[in-house]
Parts: sequence; structure tokens; C-alpha cells
Amino acid sequence: NHLLSGPEHKKEKSMVDAAKKSKLQGGILWGTPGIVLIVPPSTEEDAKEYGLDSRTIGKRPNGVEEMWLPQAGILESGLGGGGKMQDLDTAGLRIACGGNEDLLRSVLG
Repeated sequence: NHLLSGPEHKKEKSMVDAAKKSKLQGGILWGTPGIVLIVPPSTEEDAKEYGLDSRTIGKRPNGVEEMWLPQAGILESGLGGGGKMQDLDTAGLRIACGGNEDLLRSVLG
């Protein structure tokens, strides 16, 4: 991902490294604001801890919000079963939401 290259993106790289260290599963949609999607087997507690790590890195999470995405969408988008964080784009997030546009709008805020 071009957002992670170059010395000016140290915080983003640190966020990915923290997710790997915590063995989180899900995806990161880079942007302003960015969205971090944590999926099972990672837990809500894992997500909260990652939020604290992100704050230490210098990113300011707006908190953790629990949303239920369809299991089929998580698997089809490649977010489930991989055991790591994936780069995510809007199309992938739409797939993870099972094509449900109302759910997608809720996730995007």
C-alpha cells in the first residue's frame, strides 16, 4: 500500500506492526478518518487494546463500536480466516457488509 511507504508514514506502519504483534484479524481502510475493522476470532477487548496502542502511536481513535457483519461477507471479503490484518478498500468493505448499503453507511459513519 502506497500509504505505508516513505518516512512520513511511520505512524501507519506502527499501527500495522501493532496489529501484527497482537495477532488481530480484520482490515484497515486508510483515509481520514480511517476505519479499523476487527473480526473474530479477535475480540472487542482486543479492539479496545488496539485503540490504546494506536493512541500511544499518535493516532486518535474515536473509540470502539461493535457492529455485526454477516459471516459470509467477512469470509468473501478475505477478512476471515487469514489470521492477519488486510488492506481494505470501500469495495472490500461493501463485500464484508454482505452488500447491505445501510450497514455500509453505518460502518462508514
